[in-house]
Amino acid sequence: MVTTVRVFAQQFRVVDVGGRSKVDLYEYVSLENKSNRTLYPRFELYRGTSKIGSVDIPAIGSGSEKFYVVKIPEVEVPSLTSGYADETLNAVVTFYADSGRTQFYEQGKYSIKVYWVDEYSWTPTYMRKDDFEDGTAQGWS
Repeated sequence: MVTTVRVFAQQFRVVDVGGRSKVDLYEYVSLENKSNRTLYPRFELYRGTSKIGSVDIPAIGSGSEKFYVVKIPEVEVPSLTSGYADETLNAVVTFYADSGRTQFYEQGKYSIKVYWVDEYSWTPTYMRKDDFEDGTAQGWS
């Protein structure tokens, strides 16, 4: 492989939706171009086979390594059960040989595990609940 696509940090996200039905997702991508030409990357995010966002990343010169924060706006939040859901989204970084992004050069793919939470609607699970209303230490010392 001539071009390497690397994801900066872990391949998971925890997203607090805060009661919203759509949120902006941010992906941190480190790209390294080991080819002998300038390449023009495009980042795409998929839920299954449905594309949920696409962002053209600035050109990356030959022999360069760049870090990008890619914003995918207005991503629809899946149905949350008890204020929580998790899903796997698929990311694709496609490199093109031209600035119009019509001449395919190479592609890298990876998965992102997303944990969706809504701090306003979840129900906690108590492993043990002590209210000390009976006047005892209830097992605490």
